[in-house]
Amino acid sequence: MSSAPGTIDLPDPRQGGIDRYSVAIITQPASLTELLAAVVRIGEGQQGRTFALLDDANQCLYTSGHAINGHDLDTGVTYPEDDSAAAVDQYEAELFAAVLSALRGSDPEAAWASIPEGFATDAGDIDALVSLHRDPSPLLEAAHVVQRVPEASVDGLLADVPNGYFSGDWTPFQSLAVTRRLHERHGYEPWAIGARTLAFHRPVDAPALNVDALIADLQHLYGQPEAPAWGELAELLRSSTFLVLGYTEDFAELVTVV
Repeated sequence: MSSAPGTIDLPDPRQGGIDRYSVAIITQPASLTELLAAVVRIGEGQQGRTFALLDDANQCLYTSGHAINGHDLDTGVTYPEDDSAAAVDQYEAELFAAVLSALRGSDPEAAWASIPEGFATDAGDIDALVSLHRDPSPLLEAAHVVQRVPEASVDGLLADVPNGYFSGDWTPFQSLAVTRRLHERHGYEPWAIGARTLAFHRPVDAPALNVDALIADLQHLYGQPEAPAWGELAELLRSSTFLVLGYTEDFAELVTVV
């Protein structure tokens, strides 16, 4: 039996964290289940939303910064000339609020409908989704930063770490539209984001899952409705509370990375 992952509290979010919302680091999780359980424990009794960084945190943060600039999510917010801790803290609070406002100003139905136009996939991508649900270990790192943001809705995760920088990726607006749809129609909560993936789970009090409706929505996102792997994925989702989606055009490479 594996030992439980370690948890390091961050009394100072600058020491090992990424911004003012960093609260802990989870080390050496043996499985996605262990990682989620640790995130849930850290968030128990706390205000806002708690989530983790997943695969390749450094790349995730790099592309997030470019996504913020490229999609004008930081309008009206500038980095302080005085980069003292207090000034940076205020900047990060203002940036979070600006990104949240920008994302909420988008049309979720239009963003959802636009995804097939810019997200070309092939049958191998559906195989990759199956592989990630069978064995999500490629998503795990030696250490995962845990964030706690003041926005409790499902919007909070993407307001802190919006992503989708390259032309073949989902935009931050599209990722938010997907997140809202999965939450509202299928009972999934977003709990982690990586450089290529978004991770969701269904809490114990979620309504019964309509797997056929979920697969129909996933086929809208990825196409390839005739791919045999959809049947395998449906069976995996029937017996799991997890859902992992790739939001970048190269997410399938995760399953081949050693």
